[in-house]
Amino acid sequence: LNSEFQNGIYEQAHKIEQTLITIVSSLSSVMLPRMAFYVSQNDDNSFNKHLHNTIAFTGMISVPMAFGLFGVAPTLIPVFLGDEFLDSTAILQVLSFVLLFSGLNSIVGNQCLIAKGRQKSYNIAVTVAAVLNIILDYLFILKWKALGAAAATLIAEMTILALFLLSCK
Repeated sequence: LNSEFQNGIYEQAHKIEQTLITIVSSLSSVMLPRMAFYVSQNDDNSFNKHLHNTIAFTGMISVPMAFGLFGVAPTLIPVFLGDEFLDSTAILQVLSFVLLFSGLNSIVGNQCLIAKGRQKSYNIAVTVAAVLNIILDYLFILKWKALGAAAATLIAEMTILALFLLSCK
């Protein structure tokens, strides 16, 4: 849209969301070597136990973070960014739900697909979602500007999770 304002309000909301995503997805990165070890040892019981525990722990972190961020966004934006960024509030509220999907994507992608040597399935899912995101950005940004970009990102993350789960069987 060639709008510095729209780019700015999206970027600020995105920075806050990305900071929290780092926290949510860090456990999956730490668990990847252990999960790969279980795969190499054909230890399905330990693999499944740790996968379940990682999903449960990530859910315990990401669900409160997502809903909490959604709820505090109207207060958080003016306090941290100033009143000139109030339009970032709705964008941050949409992006807050990316936390739910991003954490699960990290777990399923790293622990189920990468650990089991299914890099091709991982790459295909991410590529399909990236192309979908570009198409949705084109359609949504024209109509809803920065809020449309946030919605497209959320839909792309949901798509990645669906494709990862289909590939992880």
